[in-house]
Amino acid sequence: MIVLSLTNNNEASASICDSQKKIIFAASEERFNRIKNFSGMPNNSINFLLRKLNISLKDVDKIVYCTHESIYPNKKMFFQINNEMRQLNSYDKEVFKKRLKTEIEFNRKHINIFKKWIKLKNINPTKIFYMDHHEAHARSAIICQKKKKGHILTADGKGGFTSSAIWKFIGNQLTCISRNSTFNSLGYLYGNITIGLGYKAERHEGKITGLSSYGKIINNMCINNIFFVKKNKIVARNIKKIFIPFFLRGRNNWDISLFKKELNKFADKDIAATVQNILETIFLKYIKINIPKTSNLLLGGGIFANVKLNRKIKEINSNRYIFVTPPMSDCGLSLGGIHKFIKNKNIIKNMYLGPEFSNKEIIKELKKKKIKFKIFEEENEINKIIYRKLKKKKLVGVFNGKMEFGPRALCNRSIIFSAKYRGINNIVNKRLNRSEFMPFAPVCLDKFSFQNFKNFKKWDDLAKYMTVTYNCTKKFVTNYPSACHIDKTARPQILYKNDNLWFYQFLDGFKKATGETCLMNTSFNNHEEPIVCKPKDAIDSLKNNNVDYIIFNKNILAYKIK
Repeated sequence: MIVLSLTNNNEASASICDSQKKIIFAASEERFNRIKNFSGMPNNSINFLLRKLNISLKDVDKIVYCTHESIYPNKKMFFQINNEMRQLNSYDKEVFKKRLKTEIEFNRKHINIFKKWIKLKNINPTKIFYMDHHEAHARSAIICQKKKKGHILTADGKGGFTSSAIWKFIGNQLTCISRNSTFNSLGYLYGNITIGLGYKAERHEGKITGLSSYGKIINNMCINNIFFVKKNKIVARNIKKIFIPFFLRGRNNWDISLFKKELNKFADKDIAATVQNILETIFLKYIKINIPKTSNLLLGGGIFANVKLNRKIKEINSNRYIFVTPPMSDCGLSLGGIHKFIKNKNIIKNMYLGPEFSNKEIIKELKKKKIKFKIFEEENEINKIIYRKLKKKKLVGVFNGKMEFGPRALCNRSIIFSAKYRGINNIVNKRLNRSEFMPFAPVCLDKFSFQNFKNFKKWDDLAKYMTVTYNCTKKFVTNYPSACHIDKTARPQILYKNDNLWFYQFLDGFKKATGETCLMNTSFNNHEEPIVCKPKDAIDSLKNNNVDYIIFNKNILAYKIK
């Protein structure tokens, strides 16, 4: 049975399983059309998946739509919403009604786009299945890890009239324990602070997380009084004209200037620290009330791109298994859509699920763009050259094999550079047009993790995908200042031989050549651009001076003619 799963909202994506019910390919539409966080039908992604299996849409047995289950709330959610509204004051009740109306309109828009695509492609309606947004988040967490039972916390801005939910799973069986409506969305709080500080919601929340490390918590800030946990629910009570569960984009009959006036009373870094503290405090309490301390815990949804929050959740019980979906945001929904129709044993072992390109295709593009390159017969030869370039503070793009699925570059579409030199981060940020306070992540071999990070455990899968921060050892802070945040933590990618053999051997050789146990790894893209997908994208990045060299497919070294 071949199952195609897709989303068409922000971060549109598609995934497919073959006739053996194994997911072998997945991709985000933005990588193909080069539109960051693209919203719409993932046509390029679907075409890529079909080509890889050498099939057409007629050969697909099931098509799962994971963006919205329906235009309106289902009966259970409708009952919860009505019950919540009865407990609100008149102002909050009007806000809730507008929240509900806005979400219905949003759902109708995306479902109609999907239905037009079904009609255009002449697809048999019996093949179509609709999945609840947060159920897809939960299932995407299950399918990416090995545990057969436990609990799942899903959280984002909105989806299916839900902002967060707790689930219990045993194999493929999934039960929802608790849901919080989008009126009670911490995602909207964090997103509105992102907008209030001059950034874009659903894109720049990571900047707020990075900035929070520089600030102090302000206890008398207006946003401190909005959220609390009541019994097994997260509850919001709006402060009139200060907070509202919509993104602040000049709509909703609301004076944004009042919100910004409140924010102007404080330093940006302190606002960031305060909202980060609210996020952590509320979710930690919610988890402690609803989830047994010893249960396996999986996390899915865009909120869990927040690595500082993930660390706080991990610290509730550092000995329990905890896992964050690698494509944690809405691009990962398409993985969850497939999970319901396949056996649980068919887990996804890594995130290398995207397109790859032959040397012939790469060389053709290099010649077309008039880029100088050299082909090496032995991998060791090219590696030695790159080791020398890295010691000279050069930036090296890595373009190898299948592109990663999800927001993290995992050494197949990465920029690597030395972690040893203080101040190199500023150089990289300038060349990539990134904010100066944004941290970078080191990539380290598993065998050196214990000497680099405190309380690291071998079974800890969080670090495979850069989804949590760790306290760095004193030696690591001294030796690799570029890898450490201001609070002496790092968000590492711990590399295992079975996940990426070539880069594992490359990094092992770098250690033998230089004595250094890590390299810096950031995504291969300029600021506000998607991560590179095709050889053309990488070459354009080289021409724009984002990198000095590119390794293509382990044995081609490209560089500009100076």
